Amino acid sequence: MVIELWTLLWIVADPGREPRIIADYTKTVALDPNDAAAYTNRGNSYDDKGEYALAIADFDKAIALNPNDANAYYNRGNAYDDKGEYDLAIADF
Repeated sequence: MVIELWTLLWIVADPGREPRIIADYTKTVALDPNDAAAYTNRGNSYDDKGEYALAIADFDKAIALNPNDANAYYNRGNAYDDKGEYDLAIADF
Protein backbone atom coordinates (compact mmCIF):
# COMPACT_ATOMS: atom_id res chain seq x y z
CA MET A 1 0.00 0.00 0.00
CA VAL A 2 2.98 2.34 0.43
CA ILE A 3 3.49 2.40 -3.32
CA GLU A 4 -0.12 3.60 -3.77
CA LEU A 5 0.57 6.59 -1.51
CA TRP A 6 3.62 7.51 -3.57
CA THR A 7 1.55 7.15 -6.72
CA LEU A 8 -0.99 9.59 -5.34
CA LEU A 9 1.74 12.07 -4.44
CA TRP A 10 3.22 11.86 -7.94
CA ILE A 11 -0.16 12.42 -9.52
CA VAL A 12 -0.57 15.63 -7.57
CA ALA A 13 3.00 16.89 -7.86
CA ASP A 14 4.35 15.71 -11.20
CA PRO A 15 2.50 15.65 -14.52
CA GLY A 16 5.33 13.57 -16.12
CA ARG A 17 4.95 10.85 -13.55
CA GLU A 18 3.92 7.81 -15.61
CA PRO A 19 7.41 6.48 -16.43
CA ARG A 20 8.35 6.38 -12.75
CA ILE A 21 5.02 4.91 -11.72
CA ILE A 22 5.32 2.21 -14.40
CA ALA A 23 8.86 1.43 -13.23
CA ASP A 24 7.72 1.15 -9.61
CA TYR A 25 4.80 -1.14 -10.46
CA THR A 26 7.08 -3.22 -12.67
CA LYS A 27 9.32 -3.74 -9.64
CA THR A 28 6.25 -4.57 -7.56
CA VAL A 29 5.06 -7.29 -9.93
CA ALA A 30 8.60 -8.66 -10.13
CA LEU A 31 8.59 -9.03 -6.35
CA ASP A 32 5.01 -10.32 -6.20
CA PRO A 33 3.69 -11.58 -9.54
CA ASN A 34 0.34 -12.35 -7.88
CA ASP A 35 -0.39 -8.71 -6.96
CA ALA A 36 -3.46 -8.05 -9.11
CA ALA A 37 -3.75 -4.44 -7.90
CA ALA A 38 -0.23 -3.68 -9.11
CA TYR A 39 -1.12 -4.89 -12.60
CA THR A 40 -4.30 -2.79 -12.58
CA ASN A 41 -2.45 0.30 -11.43
CA ARG A 42 0.35 -0.14 -13.95
CA GLY A 43 -2.28 -0.70 -16.62
CA ASN A 44 -3.86 2.64 -15.72
CA SER A 45 -0.51 4.36 -16.21
CA TYR A 46 -0.03 2.66 -19.57
CA ASP A 47 -3.52 3.77 -20.56
CA ASP A 48 -2.71 7.35 -19.53
CA LYS A 49 0.31 7.22 -21.86
CA GLY A 50 -1.78 5.88 -24.74
CA GLU A 51 -0.08 2.47 -24.62
CA TYR A 52 -3.35 0.61 -24.85
CA ALA A 53 -2.03 -2.85 -25.75
CA LEU A 54 0.22 -2.84 -22.67
CA ALA A 55 -2.61 -1.52 -20.52
CA ILE A 56 -5.00 -4.22 -21.72
CA ALA A 57 -2.36 -6.91 -21.14
CA ASP A 58 -1.96 -5.74 -17.54
CA PHE A 59 -5.72 -5.64 -16.99
CA ASP A 60 -5.97 -9.16 -18.47
CA LYS A 61 -3.35 -10.35 -15.97
CA ALA A 62 -5.16 -8.64 -13.08
CA ILE A 63 -8.43 -10.31 -14.11
CA ALA A 64 -6.73 -13.70 -14.41
CA LEU A 65 -5.41 -13.28 -10.86
CA ASN A 66 -8.67 -11.94 -9.46
CA PRO A 67 -11.66 -12.65 -11.72
CA ASN A 68 -14.04 -10.86 -9.33
CA ASP A 69 -12.23 -7.51 -9.49
CA ALA A 70 -14.78 -5.18 -11.09
CA ASN A 71 -12.22 -2.38 -11.11
CA ALA A 72 -9.94 -4.31 -13.46
CA TYR A 73 -12.83 -4.96 -15.86
CA TYR A 74 -13.86 -1.30 -15.73
CA ASN A 75 -10.33 -0.10 -16.43
CA ARG A 76 -9.89 -2.60 -19.26
CA GLY A 77 -13.16 -1.33 -20.69
CA ASN A 78 -11.79 2.21 -20.57
CA ALA A 79 -8.63 1.10 -22.38
CA TYR A 80 -10.68 -0.65 -25.06
CA ASP A 81 -12.79 2.49 -25.41
CA ASP A 82 -9.67 4.67 -25.71
CA LYS A 83 -8.38 2.26 -28.36
CA GLY A 84 -11.65 2.48 -30.29
CA GLU A 85 -12.66 -1.13 -29.64
CA TYR A 86 -16.15 -0.26 -28.48
CA ASP A 87 -17.71 -3.73 -28.53
CA LEU A 88 -15.00 -5.03 -26.21
CA ALA A 89 -15.39 -1.96 -23.99
CA ILE A 90 -19.14 -2.54 -23.70
CA ALA A 91 -18.56 -6.19 -22.80
CA ASP A 92 -16.33 -5.14 -19.89
CA PHE A 93 -18.68 -2.42 -18.67
